[in-house]
Parts: sequence; structure tokens; C-alpha cells
Amino acid sequence: MISHLDDARVVMLRDTLHDENPLDSRDVSHLRACAACAAELEDARVRGSVISDALAALDSTVDVASAKAAVRARLDDRRPRAASRVRDLRRSIPIGRAAAILLVTAGAVAALPWSPISPWRATPPTAPTSLPTTTSQSAAPEGAASAASVTVDVTDRIEFVVRSVPAGSALEVVWRDDTAASVAAPEGSSFALGAGRVEVDASAGAIRIEAPRGADLAVTVNGRTFLERSAAGLTVAEPAVEVTDEGVRFLVREP
Repeated sequence: MISHLDDARVVMLRDTLHDENPLDSRDVSHLRACAACAAELEDARVRGSVISDALAALDSTVDVASAKAAVRARLDDRRPRAASRVRDLRRSIPIGRAAAILLVTAGAVAALPWSPISPWRATPPTAPTSLPTTTSQSAAPEGAASAASVTVDVTDRIEFVVRSVPAGSALEVVWRDDTAASVAAPEGSSFALGAGRVEVDASAGAIRIEAPRGADLAVTVNGRTFLERSAAGLTVAEPAVEVTDEGVRFLVREP
């Protein structure tokens, strides 16, 4: 009964090929006789190559849906070539080392079961939300020392509910020319996301909201509607410091 290579041996053989060193003759003989092990080694090579290519593309903005489709297509295209490559195992083949790639709300690359980053993948995911989101540290709004932000993709109407804003705080609503919406608030603020809704428990300081130009939205601060837009047009319900084509600025008043 033929014994198969374990994961550690497959990784070692893959790295040997990557370093352009010849395989041991016993390994070559085994791979020629065992299609399953040869396919597993080829699969490791393919995954390493795909992930390496994906990392090289990180310098540009990643379209998650396109990335998923491209990775699946490349894997499906390359795996059938495993059998023909077994005959060429005596040659040294340059192979990109496998690396880890994390894509925000998506996982575009198939996980490597034998990878040393497996413990990272075991980390429990964050609570699910109906909106794709990205949280980050960002440049602070004017008047705040530092800020945290949350970004969502707007598919329909978006509502911003901001609480605990001290009187005199600056609130700015800015229009943008894409489908993303974001809120930047002082450090220590917390965010909660729901279907078409972003809630912010704000720390003291300036708040900046960015929303798609022309999208239906509502901005509520401390229980009062400050701004609303629908098919009927834009309604500014609270006194504004400035209203321009680029957005609206407020100073939050006492209730």
C-alpha cells in the first residue's frame, strides 16, 4: 500500500523547488507513481503563485467581486495542468513563496490548510452586518486631535444617527461622487451598523459625514433631524453655518 506525503513534506518540496534545487530522486519517483501527491504539490504551487500575484496587486484599489472571480478562474485554469507537470519535476522551477492576504469584508484568496498563518484565520469574525464596512484610523476633522471612522457602501437610502454631541460641536456633511458614505468622529467614539443605518455615540469634538451626492439620506443629531434628502430635494432642518454645492456645515446648538 502506497503511503502519501504529509502536509509538512509537501511544503518542504514546494520550497525546494522555489529555491531552484533539484528534488531527491526518491521524492521524484514517489511523485511519478502517486498522482494524488503530485496533484497536492501542484496545488500548493498554484496557491502560492495566485497569492503572490494578488499581493503584487495590492498597490492599487481592489474590486472585491472582480478579485474573487479572477482568483477562482485562475485556480480552475491551472489545476488541470498538474498531471503534465509531474513529468518535469526534475527541472528547477521558480515558485513564488506563499504569503497571507486579507481582503475587508471578503476573503478573495483560498486559505492554505498547512500555512503557518492558520491561527490568524481561526480568529473569531466581527459581528455580521448587512452593509459592507471598513473601519480605520483617519485624519481628524477640524477641531479634533484624532479620529476614528467607519465607511459603508450605499445601495439605497442611508440614515446617520449621532448621539451625545456637546453643544458647540462642529458638524459637517460633505457630498462625494461615489457610492461610499463615511463618518469620522473624535477618538473614543463608537459605531453601530444596520441596514441603511449608521449610529455613532460620539466623543466631544468635530464630526464629519461624507455621503454620495444625490443619495437619499437623513442626518439626526441628539434626536433632532438636521438634514434630509429625498426625491423631493434637500431639506436643511437646523440653522446652518454654511450651505454650498460641496456640503452643509452646522454648529450643534443646545436642545
